[in-house]
Amino acid sequence: VTMMGGGMGGGSGLIALCHQLLRGNHHVSAALYDATLQELGIPALVQLTATVGYVAMTSIIANAFRIAPPADQTQPSL
Repeated sequence: VTMMGGGMGGGSGLIALCHQLLRGNHHVSAALYDATLQELGIPALVQLTATVGYVAMTSIIANAFRIAPPADQTQPSL
């Protein structure tokens, strides 16, 4: 609930944080970091950052070895 509401515009700050982590030099701007830290606190910011990193790492490995999704996958790929 806290992550999606409040001062970050309904989650837009979280999207921006994830985007900055995954693009370019993988750094987050000081202003966005400060806003996210104030909104989430350190534990949630660490969890979010670790989750984004884990998903990125897993995706890189799956792409490198051309691992296809399961044949019975019912949800669209991202």
